[in-house]
Amino acid sequence: MRRAHPAWGGRKISKVLQREGTGSPAPSTVTGILHRNGVELGLLGGGAKPFGRFEHAAPNDLWQMDFKGHVALRQGGRLHPLTALDDHSRFSVVLQACINETGETVKAHLIVAFRRYGLPQRMAFDNGPPWGDGGRSNFTRFTVWL
Repeated sequence: MRRAHPAWGGRKISKVLQREGTGSPAPSTVTGILHRNGVELGLLGGGAKPFGRFEHAAPNDLWQMDFKGHVALRQGGRLHPLTALDDHSRFSVVLQACINETGETVKAHLIVAFRRYGLPQRMAFDNGPPWGDGGRSNFTRFTVWL
């Protein structure tokens, strides 16, 4: 079956065997059989690709910033986790529980981070508030401030 379909791995072959009524070996068993017979998996498509981590060359080359959703509070309202990560070190330069997602709130926390860690060369963030306006304009008050 593998010769006929070189991109298939243990999970696919196991499912096909089960569907055809030929047998129902576990995917790990099929993968083990393929390995014992010298078949290399993942080279011709299918399966997970190797993880490729990117990393900037030096601290403060790039900070990645975002609000990570929100958390409902028992007494009402929401908490908004604000994060800013240095792309070189993966160090969290900002990790703050905020009461809102406004530009003024973000500015206040960024000023503290800038004073403590210096200014980044670049910042990456999505196009939602307060950073962007959904793509309608190249600049917002917040990006002009930055």
